[in-house]
Amino acid sequence: MDVSVRFYPHFGKAESRLKKAVPITLLSLAAAALACLGYARFIEPDLLTEKHYRREIPGLSKPVTVAFFSDTHFGKNYSDDNIFRIAEKINAAKPDLILFGGDFFDSYYRDQEELDLSVLQSGLAQMEAPLGKFAVRGNHDWGGGAHQVYPEVLEAGGFSLLINEGISLPGENLWLYGADDMLLGSPEAPSSVPNGQAGILLSHEPDQAETLLTDGIQLALSGHSHGGQVRLPFVTNKILPTGAQQYVRGWYTLQNQVPLLVSSGIGTTVLPFRFASPPEICILELVPASS
Repeated sequence: MDVSVRFYPHFGKAESRLKKAVPITLLSLAAAALACLGYARFIEPDLLTEKHYRREIPGLSKPVTVAFFSDTHFGKNYSDDNIFRIAEKINAAKPDLILFGGDFFDSYYRDQEELDLSVLQSGLAQMEAPLGKFAVRGNHDWGGGAHQVYPEVLEAGGFSLLINEGISLPGENLWLYGADDMLLGSPEAPSSVPNGQAGILLSHEPDQAETLLTDGIQLALSGHSHGGQVRLPFVTNKILPTGAQQYVRGWYTLQNQVPLLVSSGIGTTVLPFRFASPPEICILELVPASS
């Protein structure tokens, strides 16, 4: 029996093309990964976006514009002169009230030689709001050697530091309460909100906000999470910090239908990367609730 063997040259050509395609694909993937890494390191952290929101607040008598920013983490990865960019954007919104959600420094003890406190104070002082400027402590404002410096910088910049303290805003039926940090401080819930006033709760860690609610609180504001800082499937949830694992970014509804806004903040910590979570300043137009 004769057995003939036929060869098909196109099979060899296909195999050759496949061998050429594999390294090209790998190089393309490597280039894309490097591009994403470069973006996350050098581009997104340097962005400064604005998020504008409009919320109805029960009990509010007239509209109030609030500029809320958080988690600047000034230090080796976010230089002090950035405070002027922040001030410029906040002032452009012409807010009635400015609130800071904590973590002003990243690690003051580590970075103090790279920081000029007078620059930071000057930038804070440039921020303008007729109803005042208020802040709370974050865990980095208690730790890292910042616990004594932070209040002094705020005061020189015209900010009042609220530590488990409430204050009625002059000429408004608006009451603000600032809670202490959850991780290194001793947060306490407000005993009550003054009658006839709409309450705002400012708490660095969002996961403690619900435990601090009191009748009359109509809005809660937090930071701490950085919105995940690096948002990747199967990765982000594993790197969320304690105190921001339940509420991460954007709007949530707490008990009694109280809205909570979690800001993605501005700076970075641990690693100087941001991906799919750009730095932000939140501008809130609060208006009386319609009947």
